[in-house]
Amino acid sequence: MMNKQKIESKYWNPYLETLDYEKIKRLQLRKFKDILKYAFDNSLLYREIYEEAGLKPEDIQSFEDIQKVPIIDKKYLINIWMIEVFMEMV
Repeated sequence: MMNKQKIESKYWNPYLETLDYEKIKRLQLRKFKDILKYAFDNSLLYREIYEEAGLKPEDIQSFEDIQKVPIIDKKYLINIWMIEVFMEMV
């Protein structure tokens, strides 16, 4: 049986938690773009919302570009659902 040594560190993930500011910002932007692209490629609803706003995932190249992404909250989704239900009744 091996002796377990307790490794103490103030960091859960030393690599990520000690990155300099610029590297953190680049990582955040890359992850945001990955999520946006995934939603665009895998959800018809999100694709339609983004296309209606004139947005493609490759349009996001900086943090300033994130302002182009429409805010999609619960109220917005409920309104879309209500419009679709109404259109089916007509």
